[in-house]
Amino acid sequence: MEYSTGKLIFMVAAGLSVIGAWLLAWRFRAAMRALMSRPIGPSTAASPELTPVLALRTAPAPLSAADNRRAGWRLAALLVALSALIALSTALLQLGLAFENLVTPARTLTMAFAYLWPVIPVLGLIWRWSRTRVIGVLLLWGLIAFPVLSA
Repeated sequence: MEYSTGKLIFMVAAGLSVIGAWLLAWRFRAAMRALMSRPIGPSTAASPELTPVLALRTAPAPLSAADNRRAGWRLAALLVALSALIALSTALLQLGLAFENLVTPARTLTMAFAYLWPVIPVLGLIWRWSRTRVIGVLLLWGLIAFPVLSA
């Protein structure tokens, strides 16, 4: 059996990551059990030295449905912008690694458009779309993307 250095490093890294994940899950489980089994009462109330800090807090401003809607749109816009940046950087990296001398803005934008599809199911989750609506929007995106990607 032949092992190259890269395969050996990959196997060691995979094993260490599995062991690390198990340790992290074990510690999380232990901490949650300890927190969940603590008694609720005056002994777990805020300590006296934190009380002045808590007293300085002002009451939160009342929020309206319009404020909530604006926050939702800001969240969606931020999600789309971050997804576009990730798609663009992925396209640039993939084109740069695969075709070093063929990187053009048109190819980069086309590949970035192809990598942008995961934003649709996430927006569907945020906006509470039904499964059929998410699938329909994905199919519509595919119908739009096919001519763009085949050109």
